[in-house]
Amino acid sequence: MGEVWKARDTRLDRTVAIKTSAKAFSERFEREARAIAALNHPNICQIYDVGPDYIVMEYVEGGEIKGPLPLDQALKAAIQLAAALEAAHRKSITHRDLKPANILTTKSGIKVLDFGHAKFELMKDAPSDETKTRALTQEGTIVGTLQYVAPEQLQGKPIFPETEYPRASSFAFRGRENAIAEIGEKLQVSNVLHGSVRRSGNRIRVSAQIITVAGETQIWSERYDREMRDIFDIQDEIAQAIVAQLKVKLGPKSGRPLVKRYTENPEAHRLYLKGSFHFRRLTNEEMERGREYLEQAVALEPLYAPAWFHLADYYIARAHRGAVSPLERWPRARAAAARALEADPEFADAHAALSFVKAVSEFQWEEGLRELDTALRLNPSSALAHFWRAYILCCLGRTEEALAGARRAVEIDPLSALFRSYCALFCLHMGQTGRALEHALQALDVNPNYPIGQLALGEAYSLLGRHKEGIDWMEKTQPGAPAGYFYFGFLALAYLRAGRRADAMRLRVGLEEKRSCQYISPAALAFTAVSLSDVESAFQSAGEAIGEREPNIMLSIRSPYFQPLQSDPRYHDLLRSMNLQP
Repeated sequence: MGEVWKARDTRLDRTVAIKTSAKAFSERFEREARAIAALNHPNICQIYDVGPDYIVMEYVEGGEIKGPLPLDQALKAAIQLAAALEAAHRKSITHRDLKPANILTTKSGIKVLDFGHAKFELMKDAPSDETKTRALTQEGTIVGTLQYVAPEQLQGKPIFPETEYPRASSFAFRGRENAIAEIGEKLQVSNVLHGSVRRSGNRIRVSAQIITVAGETQIWSERYDREMRDIFDIQDEIAQAIVAQLKVKLGPKSGRPLVKRYTENPEAHRLYLKGSFHFRRLTNEEMERGREYLEQAVALEPLYAPAWFHLADYYIARAHRGAVSPLERWPRARAAAARALEADPEFADAHAALSFVKAVSEFQWEEGLRELDTALRLNPSSALAHFWRAYILCCLGRTEEALAGARRAVEIDPLSALFRSYCALFCLHMGQTGRALEHALQALDVNPNYPIGQLALGEAYSLLGRHKEGIDWMEKTQPGAPAGYFYFGFLALAYLRAGRRADAMRLRVGLEEKRSCQYISPAALAFTAVSLSDVESAFQSAGEAIGEREPNIMLSIRSPYFQPLQSDPRYHDLLRSMNLQP
């Protein structure tokens, strides 16, 4: 397929990779160049130039992916690889030659290479490449590398994006014989449900097995070959099999279906799953993509309660991020939660979302707590209900109870970096730096790039006198997620502790300058002002933040970080304006 050379671009003074080919493959090179040029993603190799028999590309310093990888690294690699494929699939491009040699690991993460076999699907706004695909690949020819092609390719069947996702994940976990034990330890479970899904056209194959953590032995397995329309029946059958094999006692709900069906529409369900997946990635771009999928799901199925709930959760999360005023987010969160409850009055998470919105946006704290207790009676295992209840308790100054509630959320969902990060924040509020450090490290073990975890870790290091480490962690944090610029107040404090007052001032001035061209939360301005002992500006910005129902100010106003305000009579006025007792 050609040769690849390392070269130097003397005009732009950069190292590049040049891929050359014989003339017979020039059309395929053109296809590869067009595929890469259509994509702009950090996990896909970028193209710089193209000629009749060469492509100039980004030089990627790394090696092909090899297993076994530690569990956290395997998960990170699988997520990045899936994100790269998702970016390609959104442009109607299927790679068709995924193999370790085309997946490189670098210091910054995964890079996907070689789109020479890529297939372009027909798009209404792009010319058809189907003729070109047929001309380059004769009927009956296997496209890709034999030992890595999907079964559908060997059978001459069409390749769908779904085909590439399970294969992408498997590369990251190759050789992971001990993964079950690690998963069991991380999740604190005795058995693991392991499975795979393959789709070809309208057919779907689901393989599932239950494996014990202690002995890593299989105690049940089954394979389901069905039509796509039967996907919900498969879900019910697997749930029933798990109950039978593990001898689960269902108690008073034993007469009800194990999995509540909210839709019979497979397309709406698919959109919901994609929406919730992207939303949980928690970057601003991914959350917006998740919202789009969720809105498509409820457009197809207007009474789809889980999709409405995730939309409510999306607007709650966005109210924290400071991209626009929270006053624009809370009504939408309230409306989406109400639609979820309209579809299912017993949906615990929807009750919890509506209760949280009522407490934070309307200052109905006690009523919010009572309704959250109702949600927990409906579903004691709702991690979000425990978390939101903990959040309200912290606003009320009951921080020890808040920490206990957040830790309960972690027990239910050990892979949530959000819950673990807030455990760290609550410990910082209580002056328990060592415990904060522990929780922050655990959060970053789950998600090394989670911003609140990074900021909390940096603050803990700074408080312990490890100023350079603390500042390094905070400076690497990407602004805008998940709490906007609010926790950059930690960075201002870290600069001051390290004797870098000029840097703290520059940070504050930078926020003020950004305010002229974008929305900057007044809560962030209040935090940086109080960090620099500018009490007057802090009071003014805090009042503005309360008026905009900014949740971060409510959570932090009682913390030691706002102590310079707490001896001033105006501080009690701030509390009373939020219906909080001084």
